[in-house]
Amino acid sequence: MADYIGKICSYCLFPIEDGEDVVFCSECKKPHHKKCWESNGGCTKYGCHGLMLTREELESYDNWRTVTPVSAPRPEAISVDKSQGGQFNGFFTPTPDKVINSSLVDSIEEDKNRWEDLEEKARLERETKDMEELAQIEENASKYRAQSAKKRVQEKRFKVFITIAAVFVTIVLFGAAIGGFLFVRESLYQSAMNHYKNKEFEEARDTFASLKKYKESEDYKQLSNYNYACSLMDSGNYKEAEKVFLNDKYYKDSKDMADLCVKEQTYQSGLDKLEEGELRDAKKIFKSLDGFRDSDNMIKEADFREAVNCYENEDYVTALELFESIGDYKDTSEYMQTCYYNYAVKKLELSEYETAYNYFSKLPRDYTPDTNDLYEKAGYNYALFCLNDKDYDTAEKILSTLTSENIDVLYRELYKWRATIVFNTEPSDYETNIRTFSMYDLWYVHITLDGGPPDGETTLKVKYVVNPNNQVLKDTFKNKYKSGDTETMCLFNSNPTYGVDCKIQAYVYDGDGNLIGESEVLVTKDKE
Repeated sequence: MADYIGKICSYCLFPIEDGEDVVFCSECKKPHHKKCWESNGGCTKYGCHGLMLTREELESYDNWRTVTPVSAPRPEAISVDKSQGGQFNGFFTPTPDKVINSSLVDSIEEDKNRWEDLEEKARLERETKDMEELAQIEENASKYRAQSAKKRVQEKRFKVFITIAAVFVTIVLFGAAIGGFLFVRESLYQSAMNHYKNKEFEEARDTFASLKKYKESEDYKQLSNYNYACSLMDSGNYKEAEKVFLNDKYYKDSKDMADLCVKEQTYQSGLDKLEEGELRDAKKIFKSLDGFRDSDNMIKEADFREAVNCYENEDYVTALELFESIGDYKDTSEYMQTCYYNYAVKKLELSEYETAYNYFSKLPRDYTPDTNDLYEKAGYNYALFCLNDKDYDTAEKILSTLTSENIDVLYRELYKWRATIVFNTEPSDYETNIRTFSMYDLWYVHITLDGGPPDGETTLKVKYVVNPNNQVLKDTFKNKYKSGDTETMCLFNSNPTYGVDCKIQAYVYDGDGNLIGESEVLVTKDKE
């Protein structure tokens, strides 16, 4: 296989495959597809002007160059017309089928003669072309020199004319300036006054400034600047107004007016934040203004909008906190009642009766058709929870606000007599409860009465059961007792069960025989 198979054709960038029509450059030896050589009009290497040769022609050409040194110009000096598929200008076409046919080359000597003729013709053509180009360049240079000389003469004449004209104009202007200086300044002054009268303060200021100290220009310049800044404020352009006031900050109250512009800008930024829904940022801005304009009212507006957002997102607690902080503003009261209702209903559904009851309590009973029923339900269940938790005071307060028929059950439970039993060794200690005694101890039973109907009275009965022999001891108090009254009994157990440990259970009954309290204590046979 030929050594060029697989190499990249530098025109199409595809590898050369076996069987394709391939040609070579006589100088750089690069292989090309024949069609690529012809499309490019020669070798693809930049600056290379080699001939298109087949493999056999390339070997013959190389042999000739090797055997016979060539003094003539190299092939790249040969003028090639690439538009004609790599042909020489009019007298040679370096293509295999028209110039070199390897079947006609019999020897190196024949190749030598042929290549020498070709290179000699190329050298002569190049020299002829160089001479023609040199003559053309000389002709162009001569024309350019003539044109440059003519142009220099014209420029010199023009400069003389300009100089004379400038001198003349200077003389005229100088004379006019001397003669019309006062007239011009007066005209400008009147123009500035007209601008001022027409409230064109910016133009008036600039014109007065150009007159410097002419008449009252300086005073009117400051006044125009001040009025211009005020007009900018009136149009809402506070940022530019601040700059104009600071141009002459010591004139009148310009410094204070500039500070006012800063506050106005801050106020406007707060309004922008408010409209963009950045409520907390707006609130911070309005707070920083410390009562400027209606910034306090805008703080309420920011809180109100945030509270409404919380309400719409069912965050009723946060909404209520914000509404309550706002006070009397817009329809805050209506929103608060709606929050109370919705939050109470939500808590009632979650069986959080205390919260539900407290929030329903904030509403009129007729706020909605079902408000009263929901209030009664929440209150009943909350009272029941308090009774179970023995928080009788809270239960009584709740029941006093309810009107449902089924609260009678709770009232009966609330007004039951309750007795608390405490064992200890102190005759007046109604709180410390001791669960274990020695049979040699003197100990006391303290009973505290609670509950019952308002101002009600009852008698008390006490029963003791001593185990393990189930001995029963009873006692009845003839006194009438009210809620909060106490009773104390002194006991001494002298071996009730024949010297073994025993457990004593105490039961307290009201006058109707209802068990209202119970407790127990352990009595041991050992001395402590």
